[in-house]
Amino acid sequence: YFVQRHDVPFISGHFCYSRRVFAGREDEFDLITILRNPLDRMLSHYYFARFKPAPDHFAPVDCELPEYLLTDRARLWATTFTRMFVGEIEATKALHMGTAVADAIDNLSRFAIVETLEHLKEFEEAVQQRYKTRFSIGHLRKNPKAGYPKFSDQPSQVRDRLMELCQEDIAIYERFSKQPRPEQSFGDLPKVA
Repeated sequence: YFVQRHDVPFISGHFCYSRRVFAGREDEFDLITILRNPLDRMLSHYYFARFKPAPDHFAPVDCELPEYLLTDRARLWATTFTRMFVGEIEATKALHMGTAVADAIDNLSRFAIVETLEHLKEFEEAVQQRYKTRFSIGHLRKNPKAGYPKFSDQPSQVRDRLMELCQEDIAIYERFSKQPRPEQSFGDLPKVA
């Protein structure tokens, strides 16, 4: 809707990329995004949904992390990048992960700026330089479970399951990350049937 309007200079939000929406209009828009380490994102999401006192747009989680990682919801959250950047809504319904990851990487390669949350300052600088404007990103939402165990602090079975679930998104993240962490390398992951 906003892409079709001529009086909208800036669109912001969490939107899935669609090739169809931008077809024939690719030169009219600069797409920019920030990617978060998928393992960090999954843990943050779990602890946020599990311990938020008053649920808002996230349904609460009422089980321990190992049990949660066996749910369909966890599988869905683990492929956030793959689903958001694959390019077509229909493709997300029948995700063939190898193809979807390649399509997501190809689509993100067309973005004007892709940065990772771990390099937020570089993202701000890239936006400032490209658009000649002052720009900074604040952090508004705090996790209700302060000091929750990070990836390296989780038991090995939880780390293994997180790596398995997030393997597609890790591949996307590592393609655009300046410094992938060796212990989280996609190439070392077992393949999921």
